[in-house]
Amino acid sequence: MHDQDDSGRIPPGAGHGEPEDADTVLAAGTVRLWDGDGGSAGTGFLLGDGLVLTCAHVVCDALGRPRDTEVLAGTRVTVDMPLLAGPGVPGHGLEAEVAHWVPIREDRSGDVAVLRLLGPAPGARPLPTSLSRRLWEHGSRLVGFTGRSDRPVWQRGSLLGPAGKGWVQLSRADGQTVRVTGGFSGSPVWDNALGAVVGMIVAAEPVRDDQQAYMLHLGALADEIPALAEALLAPTPFRGLEPFREEDAEVFFGREEDTETVVTALRGDRASVTLCGPSGCGKSSLALAGVAPVMRRAGHEVVVVQCGRTSRPVEALAVELLELARQERFGPPRVISVERVVTWLTGAGLADTVHRLTGSATTDLLVVLDQAEALLDLPEGDLTALLSVLFPARRTPGMRVLLTLRADFVDAALSHERLGPVLKRGAVLPLTPMTREQLHDVITRPVDRVPGVSYEPGLARRILEDAGSEPGALPLLGFVLRHLWEEQSGGRLRVEAYERAGGVSGALRRHAEEAWRKYVPSAAETGSPDSTDTSESPDPGATDTDARRLLAGLVRVVPGSGAPALRRVLTRAEAGEQRWRLAVLFAGKDERLLVLHGGAGVPESVELAHEALITVWPTLAEVVREDRDFLAARAELQHDRERWENAGRTDELLPRGAQLVSLESRLAGRTDELTAAENGFLGLADDQRRAIQHAIQQQQRARQRRIRQAWTAGGLAFALIAALTVFFVQESRVSERRAAEGRSRTLAVQADELADTNPAQAALAAIAGYDISPTQEARNALLRRYAALKEKAWILSGVEGKIDGVAMSADGAVTLATSDTRRATLFLRTKRGEVRQVNLRLRPNVLEPTVSLDGRRIAYVRDEDRAVVWHDVTPTAKYPVGPAHLLKGPPVKAKSDDWGNLRKLIDFSRTSRYLVEAAADSATFPVRVWDLETGRRHDLPKIIPGIKSIWFGPDDVTLMAMGTTSSYTEMMDAVDIRTGTRRRLVTDGKESGVSSDGTVAITCHEGDSESSTNALYQTIRVADRRVLRSYRADYTSCGPTILDAKGDRFALTGLRDTWEIVNANGDDRPREFVPPSGVSSFDITPGLPLLGSEREPVLAFKDDSSISGRTLVSAEGETAYGVPRLLGDGRAMVVRLGEKGDSLHVMETEGDNRDLAKVSVKAETPPAKEQVIAIDRVETLMADVSDKNRVTVRRLPSLSRVSEFRTAVEPPVVDQDPHDLFTPPGDVGELEPVDLVFLPGDRLVTVVGSRVEQWDAREGRRLSSIDLKDLRLTSRSRPDYYVTAHRDPDLLAVSVDGEPDLHAVDLRTGRERKEFRIQFADDFLTAYFLKDTRYMAVLTSGRILELWSVEPGQPPRRVAAFPKPLRPGEWATGNPSGAHYFLAADSSVTFLKADDPSYRETYEFAESQRVVSATRDGTAVFGSPAPESSFDAFGKSPLSLTRLDPVLWKRHLCKVIGRGLTDEERRGLPGSLPDTVCAT
Repeated sequence: MHDQDDSGRIPPGAGHGEPEDADTVLAAGTVRLWDGDGGSAGTGFLLGDGLVLTCAHVVCDALGRPRDTEVLAGTRVTVDMPLLAGPGVPGHGLEAEVAHWVPIREDRSGDVAVLRLLGPAPGARPLPTSLSRRLWEHGSRLVGFTGRSDRPVWQRGSLLGPAGKGWVQLSRADGQTVRVTGGFSGSPVWDNALGAVVGMIVAAEPVRDDQQAYMLHLGALADEIPALAEALLAPTPFRGLEPFREEDAEVFFGREEDTETVVTALRGDRASVTLCGPSGCGKSSLALAGVAPVMRRAGHEVVVVQCGRTSRPVEALAVELLELARQERFGPPRVISVERVVTWLTGAGLADTVHRLTGSATTDLLVVLDQAEALLDLPEGDLTALLSVLFPARRTPGMRVLLTLRADFVDAALSHERLGPVLKRGAVLPLTPMTREQLHDVITRPVDRVPGVSYEPGLARRILEDAGSEPGALPLLGFVLRHLWEEQSGGRLRVEAYERAGGVSGALRRHAEEAWRKYVPSAAETGSPDSTDTSESPDPGATDTDARRLLAGLVRVVPGSGAPALRRVLTRAEAGEQRWRLAVLFAGKDERLLVLHGGAGVPESVELAHEALITVWPTLAEVVREDRDFLAARAELQHDRERWENAGRTDELLPRGAQLVSLESRLAGRTDELTAAENGFLGLADDQRRAIQHAIQQQQRARQRRIRQAWTAGGLAFALIAALTVFFVQESRVSERRAAEGRSRTLAVQADELADTNPAQAALAAIAGYDISPTQEARNALLRRYAALKEKAWILSGVEGKIDGVAMSADGAVTLATSDTRRATLFLRTKRGEVRQVNLRLRPNVLEPTVSLDGRRIAYVRDEDRAVVWHDVTPTAKYPVGPAHLLKGPPVKAKSDDWGNLRKLIDFSRTSRYLVEAAADSATFPVRVWDLETGRRHDLPKIIPGIKSIWFGPDDVTLMAMGTTSSYTEMMDAVDIRTGTRRRLVTDGKESGVSSDGTVAITCHEGDSESSTNALYQTIRVADRRVLRSYRADYTSCGPTILDAKGDRFALTGLRDTWEIVNANGDDRPREFVPPSGVSSFDITPGLPLLGSEREPVLAFKDDSSISGRTLVSAEGETAYGVPRLLGDGRAMVVRLGEKGDSLHVMETEGDNRDLAKVSVKAETPPAKEQVIAIDRVETLMADVSDKNRVTVRRLPSLSRVSEFRTAVEPPVVDQDPHDLFTPPGDVGELEPVDLVFLPGDRLVTVVGSRVEQWDAREGRRLSSIDLKDLRLTSRSRPDYYVTAHRDPDLLAVSVDGEPDLHAVDLRTGRERKEFRIQFADDFLTAYFLKDTRYMAVLTSGRILELWSVEPGQPPRRVAAFPKPLRPGEWATGNPSGAHYFLAADSSVTFLKADDPSYRETYEFAESQRVVSATRDGTAVFGSPAPESSFDAFGKSPLSLTRLDPVLWKRHLCKVIGRGLTDEERRGLPGSLPDTVCAT
């Protein structure tokens, strides 16, 4: 809704600049038409592309012709722009020609003309327009030219209602004396509220005091001349799948703070900044539309290199620099070749090249390397050349490089021999997914800045809710927003268009599939993909094959990675002409699914518009699944070829034996889809095989010749044959091993791909891959599947399609699931956890699954006629599902406004003999009860309208019917089947339900925040309507409830960080449980019973691909205070518990978490939550701060006190959030932690501020005290010191935040030993020595952990690094032995060896982990999945132990899955598989 506003000021775009006055805007776009006598014929106004809009009769007047005369296209008229030229100064004449002309019709419609300017109009610009029809009483202004005067005549007024034929009435404003006369015809009508032109003056009443004028609405103009529609519609502020560019800065919203962070880093002293984040989080847009404009305004030149689109980045940089030099401000362009610029770059350097090209002495240049992960695929020479240009030995002030890098390539980039050191010297900034507030800005602010365009009420909020917070949601959101803009009507982005498109999650999928059907005919079609291009119908099969192979060429898989498929650039030569023609169609402006590059002499290529298409586009996802063997083989071939190239093309690394046969079989018939280099590599392998075969044949012939000489040379021949036999056996073993490794990696990829559609099959595929060959890829796939199913008690998956309906017996042993494809699958679980899966091959499509209380019967509704079908179930039978029994009563004639029989409701009685059938929301369909033994039907005597749910009660003659009121509350009646008598059980309820046996009902009554009343839950016995329990929650809103089968207990999953299990009868205190990770109350599946025991309740959940049970973990234990520390092999830990850390425990980490030892800690001032418990190397002593500055040393594992003492200085109180790199930020007002360091000989060092004290840990005696300030290690006034153990036991290693030196301080003398000082890089923070003291682990200020060689007498040097920045308090490290070191952080546990830089062993999780502790050898980590959003962090997240033991993972997965691979699942996996996977 717009307020009346006569200011006529236009709101600034995207928060940039001051509002612009409407008069100024109108002056730049208003045109006058001259008549033949030198007077004004009327007015017009500029639209885009040099078009002028005016009235048809004005054109006739300008030409001196009668108004009913037809004016032909191309007729010329003279116009000028006197407002632009200025008052009193004649505007220069401009020639224009008629482009469109619609005469005045008899009913006064029409009267529209469009002119096209034939020359430039300096200073002119199109007027902003709006198609909004919500104009009532908006203030308006218009300008006209009368007579021969150059002076404009302005008029103010108000817009009123429609007057027919697209006309809108205008009324003069109060006190306005100017009337509308002939010179106003064609004038733009400016809407002050919208800040845009909304119409054109076409008529006015005779001049009088109450004169009314009329404008033709722009929407009517577009109807008259459809070609105008695009010009009148404001350009879309949304970019769909494309990233925002620098020219889009005014419509780029949501990343203002992130822009400032990156710009601040670029203005620092680092030569480069790497912006990393997951695919689809907006890295490119932030760099190009956020950072680049700010840097340019600050005086930097900006050039962008798209790394993913070039194999020669130095040449691409040269091209961009040439474009920069051609700008007018650098003078006349010079003819300089790209090759010459490349020579300058590689010879003289970047700064000198910029100076030569521009003639400017500036060195302020920002080079943006977008999609920098593509650099990893460059040949070493090309990458080295680029890095030498951008990062010379002598840095040039002002030169900066900004890289965007996908998060899943950070590890590879930082560990890359060439690229890694460059990135580590720079800053690495992670880009997190957008917050809800940022997404709101993305959705609303671009629309807010466009006059007259808005969302329909509630649509923006709905889009925000649908977008969620997943990183990959941005491209889907961008696509649907662009679609809504293009489909807007009357200035409104409409709900109907949003729903028709499929919402955020479905719009892109639907668009891609429609494009596929448009251009790829099915077998039944014969039309051409583009009937205007050819007269012959293509072979549909051939077109489908070409299109699918085109898609296969646009993706690549990375064996063993969590991201199964990535974008791939496909060249035109590689695609071939037929596939290229399809690529052009899919890249067209109506589709925009692909992006074309090159042309005009540049090699042409194509790629997917965004990686989101790989998962969103069903056909592409299907191609990836179906072609997994080919894609994996192509990836293996590429990997082997690169390894062969890097090793100097040695013959030993060519594929051979079984591996070569495996590659050839998977690539059979598709070698035309490989590159020339890959085909050449295969050819060399084949040549080698032929040579070996030829050698064998030669040996056999030689052997035959030597038989005649056997008596004299037999010994030598047999020796040679034996040697050859051994050689070929070894060759065979190597080939078999390579082939097994290839199958293992392929299954690892397949396991990751299946995770979202069939998690059980995914886990079984990972197990099979590991059993075939324990490759790192297979092991990591196995770990990811273990982590995904770790918290689950059981899982059922393998349904055909997305699960949309689930029913379960009271004990959970029998489950029937239906899918969106209307297929049904039955799962049978035994008490031992064994699972039997039966895909029901039913002819009709089915829905509404139902299972009887005891699981002996199942039922469903046929989709084709809504008839009910039931079966007997015998779990022990060979085929457990009995024959179908159809229940089909007489048809019911529904009223025209009645839902009738669209959605059936069915339920079994407690004895399974009877089945009730009703129709949801129907006012005509009767409630029917079927006797399944006799097949007889009984219709209730009275219609029960508006039923939402129906169940059987505690006996065979009682039904429970529930409906909703007009106020959206629920009511529930008990209905006597025999008489139809109804008894009210629930009134004005919410979240109501009935136990599986029908004996107990539950409902909730909403609370009221104003009256401070909370939600009231009630359980009701059905037999006598007695309220068994009334339980008042501690929140006002009702949350989902789940009853167990007998109605004894119910689970509350409301709006709090713990869930409750409440006894349905009584008033005892509910038990609290921790919600499963990644699950909220919104994920509860209605109708599934509460399973498990009272002590270990199990909740059943349904998602798109599985039904799973999760055992709830009790939340009634004490909360950890501070950071737990694992002991030994991880079976036990030491931890402080309680709100103030008032007890210390050694407790089990697995099983029942029993206490092994416990002591109380009395403290007047509790230590900081971030206080780290120190443990000596042999784990016999621990030290902790027990009260302010009191340190207590205890024995392990008994926790008996050994000694106790107080430090000389009390720790200060935190007065600001220090963002410590080792621990999470502390709370303001808490004490700062005391650093505790054990030294050999039972010594303990305490550090408080600058005070360092050495203690005898067993006696509690102070051995020495040092104030680091006295050593003058720094000139800073308030330095932060870091203290660690030194390799010399009598020294301490001390560093100062922000300085590169590691000092050695003698504990005996208190002085610095300068001869042992070690100097690291400028970003050095702290370090400590490994057990092999020639090496140190170094932490940088950028939160990167590195390994350095610090051999005495040698300059320190970096030898290895871990890939990603560390999150405070969410990582753990260890030094198992010697130079062996590990880091558990983010989504991986990585082991390195400082003395072997090539060694790297990584365990990759599927999601980030919040690691709080690890065993010393790194074989077990303690933590929980990291929260996906700040909201998730508010809930409790139970910590658990994860052992890096594949045998344990396999055992757990087999237990949870309860079955092996089905025959159908085996057929869906590549290659030969082990005979048994998870024997049951």
